[in-house]
Amino acid sequence: EILKALVLIYFIQQPSFRYFVDGAIYGFIVGIAFAVVENFFYISTSSGGVLSLAISRVLSTSLMHAMASALVGISLGLLRRRQGGGSVILPLIGIGVAISVHIVYNNVVNSLGGSALLLVAIGIGVGGSAAIAALIKQGLDDEKQRFSKTLSQQVDVSAGERKAIQQLGGGLIESKLEELSASFGEDNVALIRRMLVTQANIGILKNNLNSALVSDRLRRAWEAEIAERQAEMRQIRGELGLYVMTYIQQLFPTRDEALWDAL
Repeated sequence: EILKALVLIYFIQQPSFRYFVDGAIYGFIVGIAFAVVENFFYISTSSGGVLSLAISRVLSTSLMHAMASALVGISLGLLRRRQGGGSVILPLIGIGVAISVHIVYNNVVNSLGGSALLLVAIGIGVGGSAAIAALIKQGLDDEKQRFSKTLSQQVDVSAGERKAIQQLGGGLIESKLEELSASFGEDNVALIRRMLVTQANIGILKNNLNSALVSDRLRRAWEAEIAERQAEMRQIRGELGLYVMTYIQQLFPTRDEALWDAL
């Protein structure tokens, strides 16, 4: 677990590592990568039943590795918004929980056998992954609310657009964007989606700059990226044109309570 955590410590120093959802995703990937190497070792030393061994490990031990590393990634990602002291505590808690999860898993699977072993191992792996997915969803929801407040300070982002950004990925917004392709063409709809995602990234980056723990190197990198993305957004708005932009702002009216209740 410490070896996997060292890889994440490298990632957290990069400007692309922005908040705890990134930490969860990076951690999950690092855990899966470790599990793949480990699985090759077990398969190479197995005398038979290679396919069943591979499938059972993918659904159990591999997901346990991913879950444990994701917990460390989350603890590191939370440092992005940490205000004041106590910055050392979060990573220590993260690695402590990850090691505990791994110890519990090993002891449980070593004390069982047969179908009970397989069911419990898969239950821990799949259940842990579901828990990480729930944490990611909660993190995304919180982040959408947070950067919506940040973007409200920008005069060139309408209230309707902020609502659309918050619901990007939801079924109703996606269906509306799909319907727009018939009126404006797929190229313009792709630009609209890109504009919303660009605005969301600006909000995330601005929130990161408010943290007391941001180094000068990261601050310069994020400020440069904000300026770059703002220029990109102005370019997209220019490509869409006044007519399409006016339509988009009318499409997501702020006071349409029925629409937002449905969302």
